[in-house]
Amino acid sequence: MSPSNINKIFEALRKRVPGLPDDVSPHILRHSWNDTFSEYMDSHGVSQEDEVKWRTKIMGWRNEKSARSYLRRTVARRSNEVLRVMHDDLDIRFAEERKDQ
Repeated sequence: MSPSNINKIFEALRKRVPGLPDDVSPHILRHSWNDTFSEYMDSHGVSQEDEVKWRTKIMGWRNEKSARSYLRRTVARRSNEVLRVMHDDLDIRFAEERKDQ
């Protein structure tokens, strides 16, 4: 089935299924699935290399290029989370130091 036919199916679904988000598409579902997969890998302590291999296999890709692009997104998300936590910790320490003065 061609990508345009799949998109037409999703267009028909969006029109006929009440409450279905206006942006639901194969693209959105693929990204959502990959985000959920990365969260699962994180929670089970799976290495990045295994995550790439498993994602490649499950998604049916021939090479790891696409899997690595999703891993880059995940690494960026993880990095931002760490940065936010560190920033919050600094805010708390700064507030405590000001209170002690």
